[in-house]
Amino acid sequence: MLLQELFKEENNNLKSAYSVTINEESTNPDFSTPPQNLEEIGFVFKVDEDGMLDESLMDIVISYRLTNLPVVMEVPVDLITSGKLEIKYLIQLANNVDFSIALLPPGSNLVSSGVSMVQYKEIISNVVDEMLSRPNFDKFIYPVSNFFEYLMLENILGKEKLSDFRPENKYVIENYSSVMSKEDSDDFKALIRTKLYDFYGGEHEFKLVASTMIEEILSKAKVIYKDFMSDYLSRQNQAPQAPQAPQAPQAPQAPQAPQAPQN
Repeated sequence: MLLQELFKEENNNLKSAYSVTINEESTNPDFSTPPQNLEEIGFVFKVDEDGMLDESLMDIVISYRLTNLPVVMEVPVDLITSGKLEIKYLIQLANNVDFSIALLPPGSNLVSSGVSMVQYKEIISNVVDEMLSRPNFDKFIYPVSNFFEYLMLENILGKEKLSDFRPENKYVIENYSSVMSKEDSDDFKALIRTKLYDFYGGEHEFKLVASTMIEEILSKAKVIYKDFMSDYLSRQNQAPQAPQAPQAPQAPQAPQAPQAPQN
């Protein structure tokens, strides 16, 4: 779908749009601000002759991010296998411009049929290495970050309770689960697991790190809730009191009956 098509009346109810591409018309100022109905947009990554993000696409992405619209850059992995795009540049760019990344696997309509699953797993491996080399990197990368989240969940609930786990994210289902075999999916998950265990010094050490991260998240959540309630109660106490309704005038007392004369 071309960017300008999102502005048509029939797309006014779209909450998200992916596989969005641009052409010369897309650079029209009329399309420099996203439609108000969108909650997330995914652009197909486009490189120039120097292996950099296309300048026009860069301008649009920055403009959309300035409105706080979440942006996913969908990367056909044949850009990487062909040498047109470097992983280090991609991750640095995501960090600088503040977008998420989707590394589209073989089987995707946007990926060349010449890319093998072996090549894809190698790319995943290199991406994990690059992410781990950047301690402050916090951008979401499909499908690596998804599995990070799964490992955190596994640390809380245990492997047994997740034996029948299935992703519910529509984007994940359409772009990963539906195009990858279970065997290939399990292979790259095992690869990520091994990378993480090795990086932290073993499974036990990784679980300690995961537990610490979970405790920090819960602690921050408690602080946020406490601040919210404090602010809410403060505003309630400062709210002007409703004026009291004027009291109705008292009815005049009935005159007392005269007393009977005494004998």
